[in-house]
Amino acid sequence: MTRGGTVHHGGPRGSRRGAVLIVALFIVTAIVGLVLVLARDKRIDAMAAAHERASAQARAIALGAAQAVMTLGDALPADVVEVGDGAFWLLDPDWDDDKNAAFGIGDESSKLDLNTATEEMLLMLPGVDTALAAAIIDWRDEDSTPAANGAENEYYLLRSPPYYAKNAPFESVEELLFVRGVTPEILYGEDWNRNGLLDPNENDASETDPPDNADGTLDRGLIAFVTIYSQTPAEGLVNVNQGGGAPAGGGAPAGGGAPAGGGAPAGGGAPGGAEGGGEEEIKKVLQDAASAGSIAESRVDQILQSILSSGPYTNLIDMLFKTGMTAEEFNAVASRFTASSGQDGAASLINVNSAPKEVLMTLPGLSEADAEALIAYRRNAGGSSAAASGSGAQSSTASTGPLAGIGWVSEALPREKAVAIGGAVTTLSTQRSADIVAVSGDGRAFERYRMVYDGSGESPRLVLWQRLTHLGWPLDASILTSLRSGASLAELPRTTRRGVF
Repeated sequence: MTRGGTVHHGGPRGSRRGAVLIVALFIVTAIVGLVLVLARDKRIDAMAAAHERASAQARAIALGAAQAVMTLGDALPADVVEVGDGAFWLLDPDWDDDKNAAFGIGDESSKLDLNTATEEMLLMLPGVDTALAAAIIDWRDEDSTPAANGAENEYYLLRSPPYYAKNAPFESVEELLFVRGVTPEILYGEDWNRNGLLDPNENDASETDPPDNADGTLDRGLIAFVTIYSQTPAEGLVNVNQGGGAPAGGGAPAGGGAPAGGGAPAGGGAPGGAEGGGEEEIKKVLQDAASAGSIAESRVDQILQSILSSGPYTNLIDMLFKTGMTAEEFNAVASRFTASSGQDGAASLINVNSAPKEVLMTLPGLSEADAEALIAYRRNAGGSSAAASGSGAQSSTASTGPLAGIGWVSEALPREKAVAIGGAVTTLSTQRSADIVAVSGDGRAFERYRMVYDGSGESPRLVLWQRLTHLGWPLDASILTSLRSGASLAELPRTTRRGVF
């Protein structure tokens, strides 16, 4: 319609239609936005659920790994262990190569026990000086009188906040951080994620934490070499110093000739619980070894008479030299003998088959060259450093072959030095440990735990379960990347032996 030459398009009705269109657009936009928000929330919920599922799977795998460790021990595969579509590793330091990821079950007896180590032994550890060694002794002893260079309440009560010296045994290795002079740098060294590997951030000076000297070698810190879990009582040991046929003055009374280094018997037993000696008991041990084919039947009486007539013995290595037994004969019976009185309680013996050089050097009278001689001997006897010194044995079972008992020490060291450490070493492992790294099948989550268990009883007993997940992923980052990209465990690199990933 035209009126006065002007064309009109809808009038009020057209305006209403435009308004409706604008409102509709707003509503559609709001609905789309709401849908997007809800979709995003659902996606976040789905991702959170997937992550929680992955975390739960990793935790379950870690718990299962702990049971497998205590049940199967060294029979577990040498590297990755598949569990459903997830997996776990048992991370173990390679003492010879800090750039190599090694795997296996650890041995707490390969470390120095903080609760029994002498000041002289502590001084041989990396980074420990006279003042620090004295402070460690003062922290654990029963009195409140500071030793020379030590520290007691007078020092700790001036701290902020103040606290008392414990004057009781250490209950964890991390407790060292309360002791005067111990800093995180001393305790953890450069290895703040405690994986035993020289990671890039641990070799870049001050560019990133932790602080390091960028010398291409990992400072493992004190925590790699000390423990509180190596005290292992043993019962039913026969005392070779109480043989009834010993000559006058030769049969040491109970308590006589206690060995250096805590009075522990050589060859895998603590002095506690020794059942006494006597000719019949000693002969019974020898006859049992002959029945098992470990020694010749014709040698039983010869060895018996030699044991009875050659004492007293400072320790069992001393007996080995004085009696003229072969290392094989000695190893066959040493785990059932003691030369100690049985009054010393549980001992903290060092496993000479698995201890690193830094710990071997804490043994009485040993130099760095002596420690290296021990390592070279066991490497040659065991085929490789990892095989001979990596894990020891499951529960209280000794290693096999030439390293089955401490008799080999008499061949690796001069007589004087072998006897000096004879009462402080063993080849048995009853306190074992594992660094468990568990990952979900999709690589979304991982869990890491350190466990210590006691295998000296009828069934293994868990004594430490420590979560280390906060330290970060300890292995090659490409493992997680591959899993998150859809790779299967079968596609991950692996090895058929311990020590290389």
